[in-house]
Amino acid sequence: MNLTSDQLVEITNANNLHPLILGESIQKFTGKYKEQKVIFRIYPDSDYYQNRFEREGAALEAIAKVVKQMHTDEQLIIIPEIIDEWISEEAGCSIRALSWIHGQAFSSMEPYLDFQLVIELIELMKRAGKYMPAKFSFEQDVVKKLTQPRNKEQENEEKWILYLQLITEFLEQQKKTKLAGTHLIHGDFHEGNILQVYPTTKEQEAKYAIIDWEFASKGSIYFDLAYAQEYSKVHPPLHLQREVNIWKGFAIASLAHWYVINDRKSNNTDLWLKKLEHFVKKI
Repeated sequence: MNLTSDQLVEITNANNLHPLILGESIQKFTGKYKEQKVIFRIYPDSDYYQNRFEREGAALEAIAKVVKQMHTDEQLIIIPEIIDEWISEEAGCSIRALSWIHGQAFSSMEPYLDFQLVIELIELMKRAGKYMPAKFSFEQDVVKKLTQPRNKEQENEEKWILYLQLITEFLEQQKKTKLAGTHLIHGDFHEGNILQVYPTTKEQEAKYAIIDWEFASKGSIYFDLAYAQEYSKVHPPLHLQREVNIWKGFAIASLAHWYVINDRKSNNTDLWLKKLEHFVKKI
């Protein structure tokens, strides 16, 4: 169930609300809260991926601890700040207000990943990983997530049955792969979630914002780079390609799962099922 703007005002005392039609996983509004522009992200209580609201909060808090140790002029990567949070049992949802970041998404540009961005992202995610709760472990999440339908009704759908056959074979093939890691993982790292934030003065360089942390976990940052490469054709530096290739199959599997769960009638679902089938047969 989606919130109306009137319901959101009643819960948060925000004003000047406007719905944001960006992304497909949760409801979003922009608005004014405590005299600043914010984005409201609204999570339903029924959550197919082990509490995305809590994951996002844990990831942003972990990064905030690292950023506090850095000098502002050293910070190439900008992360949204948590402004406030609400849990509404009556509305059946959790709400988070985050700082508004204005920038141009990579999805509207020629996709590429700046070398320095990748290097600093890896360093940031390594340092933030120690603050991410161990319960959000990619190693523990992956099998649960990849084998879990949205609901009981979906278990009998043709595409889910095909997907489950492929993912069962894939996980059997990958059972000796070491999935443990100590980095923070974004979990949905693609060109729509990377913004280029332009400088406000001539002396400043462009910075990058990374948004939408609801699928965060603890593991290897190279999964994120593999995910960006497979989904967005955003290629990491060549010297990292070996590490990225290790995670290629898990990136394809995660994308196939997302489309089967959320967009199962589209051509994209068939595309990712074919990619998963090709990868499984190729091993």
